[in-house]
Amino acid sequence: MFEFSDVRAYKRRAAIKNTISTIEFAAKVGAKFVVLHLGSLPICDFTSKLRRLLPRRSSRITAFASLALRAWRVRRAKAPLYMELVLESLKPILEKAREFDIKLGIEIRDKLEELPIELDFKQLLEKLGLDVVCYWHDVGHAQIKHNLGFINHRTWLQQMSVYMGGLHVHDVINQLSDHQAPGTGEVDFEMIAEFVKPQHIKVLELAPNVPAEQITAAYNLLKKIWGPE
Repeated sequence: MFEFSDVRAYKRRAAIKNTISTIEFAAKVGAKFVVLHLGSLPICDFTSKLRRLLPRRSSRITAFASLALRAWRVRRAKAPLYMELVLESLKPILEKAREFDIKLGIEIRDKLEELPIELDFKQLLEKLGLDVVCYWHDVGHAQIKHNLGFINHRTWLQQMSVYMGGLHVHDVINQLSDHQAPGTGEVDFEMIAEFVKPQHIKVLELAPNVPAEQITAAYNLLKKIWGPE
């Protein structure tokens, strides 16, 4: 895997090269957006540890809260160094995106080790330039981070929807299993409707084993709640 945050320069160069190729391909086929994953922090796998504790959160609240707080502090301390690598890597990518009139969507990720961390998101978008970047709301990822206690899904959308260019749309079951058909899990799509506009790109991002009838039902549900566009 090649990441913009990798300390190895040759890995970053490969990530840049592949992303520029993606932008050129997007322009060739008439796409308007390319969604980016910015990289990750080389830290403890807090996500897996918290996921294991989550089903027993009520009986292990002290352990869960202690681990979550540690994760928050470690991420906050480590992020600046690796975000500098990301920012440097993005310079030629931003230039290429402007050249081809492609908007870059910075996606919220589900794993706590991935970048950007929540506190950096708004400042990052404004620093990169809102003419060429936007926020990309992954519904399932945001719901998982909500379930883990790192964001409130509604409050997050209140803060980020002004920057939003589009959404990856899927549901979450059992608090952690995403890429399910909307309407089969716990995501409040009616709440999200308040922030979804006709100009936003909506992409169903479903697991390959989701039955066709669930996909049809999800499409009809979203049209009913969010409108035909």
